[in-house]
Amino acid sequence: MPPSGQEDQKAVSEPNPVSPSDLERMRAESNEIWRNRPRAIPRESDGAFKLAEQRVCRLPNGGVSAGVLEQLQRNRAQREAEKREKEERERKAEEQQREQNKEL
Repeated sequence: MPPSGQEDQKAVSEPNPVSPSDLERMRAESNEIWRNRPRAIPRESDGAFKLAEQRVCRLPNGGVSAGVLEQLQRNRAQREAEKREKEERERKAEEQQREQNKEL
């Protein structure tokens, strides 16, 4: 039996039966779907963006201060001196080992 005109009016005028928590959940889902929607990726040929130009630093010493360069040079010299000392100790230890082997 088709609904009467009065029942149609009543159904239209009734408030939404969705609870506030359901409404909030549906809004959150809708927002997430909107944020994760597929998007067109701009191409370089479209002119939508420009590639960054490479820049060469034209400052003296590549922009490194003189104090830092001096510290780097001191550190390098110290490492080389330690390396030479270590090699000298190893060479002396080998010579002592050879002399001990000759005595035996």
